[in-house]
Amino acid sequence: MRPRLFLSLLPILLIATAAPARAQAQAEPLPGLEALMDSVIGIEIREYGVPGIVVTVVHEGRIVFSKGYGMADQATRRPVVPESTVFRVGSVAKPLTATAVLQLAARGRIDLDAPVERYVGRGMLRGRYARQVRVRHLLTHTGGLDVRLTGTAAATADGMLPLAEYLRRDLPPVIHRPGRVTRYSNHGYALLGLVVERASGMPFERYMRDHVFRPVGMTSSGYRLEGDALRRAAVGYEPRRGGPVRAVVMHPHVSPAAGLNTTAADMGRWMIAQLEAPASPQLVPRLRMDDAMPGWAYGLYETWENGRRGFGHSGGIRGFMSGVYLWPRERTGLFVSDNGYDGEVVRVVFRAFADRYLPAPPAPPPPARYVPAPGAAARARELAGSYRMASAARGNLERAGVLRAGDVSVTAHPDGTITLFRMRLRETSPLHYRQAEGEEIVAFVRDRRGRVRWLLQTDPFGGNVAWERVAWWQAASLHQALLYVFVLAFLAAPFLGPRGGTGGVLRQSVAGAWSARARRLRKFVSALNLLFLVLLFLGFRASRATGMLLGPPPLVRIALALGVAAALLAVIALPWSGWKLRQEKGPAEIAVHAAFTVIALGFVAYLAYWNLLGWKF
Repeated sequence: MRPRLFLSLLPILLIATAAPARAQAQAEPLPGLEALMDSVIGIEIREYGVPGIVVTVVHEGRIVFSKGYGMADQATRRPVVPESTVFRVGSVAKPLTATAVLQLAARGRIDLDAPVERYVGRGMLRGRYARQVRVRHLLTHTGGLDVRLTGTAAATADGMLPLAEYLRRDLPPVIHRPGRVTRYSNHGYALLGLVVERASGMPFERYMRDHVFRPVGMTSSGYRLEGDALRRAAVGYEPRRGGPVRAVVMHPHVSPAAGLNTTAADMGRWMIAQLEAPASPQLVPRLRMDDAMPGWAYGLYETWENGRRGFGHSGGIRGFMSGVYLWPRERTGLFVSDNGYDGEVVRVVFRAFADRYLPAPPAPPPPARYVPAPGAAARARELAGSYRMASAARGNLERAGVLRAGDVSVTAHPDGTITLFRMRLRETSPLHYRQAEGEEIVAFVRDRRGRVRWLLQTDPFGGNVAWERVAWWQAASLHQALLYVFVLAFLAAPFLGPRGGTGGVLRQSVAGAWSARARRLRKFVSALNLLFLVLLFLGFRASRATGMLLGPPPLVRIALALGVAAALLAVIALPWSGWKLRQEKGPAEIAVHAAFTVIALGFVAYLAYWNLLGWKF
């Protein structure tokens, strides 16, 4: 059935969702569901300190279970109520933004294959491939936009910028060729929100209220946490030793991507609208990088858990974690959210529900002894190396986050198996692997030149993720080791060179004026670089409650200024001092200074590579 019919059915679906309480009084369609959830969630609240959790399940056109657990606000002991407690669901906003885009496409107001520039105008998108980005690419996270989290949120609702103004200021450039590789993008969905505005002629939030929320009865959903919504909102918490602490409230500028505030009951109504509309355009796979792996639909990622095709999306925003999952064939949906910033809750509830009510069909037992296929060992060796998340930032200082997070490593074994994420995986066919004891599947994809370039992995909470292979000299482990070398060199600098006229660690009997000046300069450059690293660490550490979402912390800005000063001295003053040293006796001193200059210049190159030289926000 065409998408236009999906729109015409929305009023009927509203009637179907109008009385969840009455529906629950009928025969229980999923026996033992409440007892299962009580058990699973009780453990999460007791053992992991999650303050509150809400779960809604829909089945065959009605809400069959909706229940809140724990506290929406620990200070006032306000309980979680599915119908009225507002949760901040983060990226669960994306599927609903996709709903709006597809509505307008069904009305002929948006062409999914048209360049995005047709709707947002020339100049909004920048970069080599800007004119190649289509609306369809943004829906499947293949738009090729760089990643940036810095400054994507405001501290207050009044501080939220209009969508067009924010995107004109902070939209990252298009740095990858669109259409092939999934690179998760908040800004891509924010851009879709602007497409909705331009195509509909009304602000995004108003369009969502009038054309997505109201038709299915989502009366408690919106994008601004203020007024009545703020009074009914759950308080977000973050895990800490000694118990959860209250999370900082932030208001995303990228609201079409991450700014939805809603209730579990409202999400139940949206799930029914999707599941009961024949041929819903959102419940169809649209892009797979490999046919043996689940891919992406419009606004939802595909799941193959327990051998059943489903679609889902997770979401996280400071203090909250959420997930929504739909199984079209079974006409079943699950929504779960917590205010404890714990993604494991979503995983555990999803897994418990799927294993009980959507179990895997019986499978033959694995062979007692693994026999690799011919050539398996050689193929495994070809895959060995480091892989980095394809959606990692490239053109701003967030690129340096890899130094903390690291890459994932694939290790090959002589029997043709590989190790990934501490799991032993067996080859099922060339470039495809399955966990020896478990359900984990991964695949590797070649580029146009025939080289293995991408690793594909799926997770019910994290979604379908692509990892890009990096060369040995790009590996995070190497750069982490280099950082330790630089730190040790800067710590050792004060102890190298002459002391007075009698020498130092390296004996030097004759030292002129320039030797002393060079030694002081090395100390100063070392001190600046060490102070830069310390302040950078402290700046990020002090802002861990908000990260970079509200913008670069002041201490980080100061640290970057010190890095620039040290770099200028390394590039200008150190070589000049070395040239002057040639006029004096002391080859050992010249060697020490030359070695330090090389290290200092190497550190400048290192900072430039990781976008830490200057203010690249």
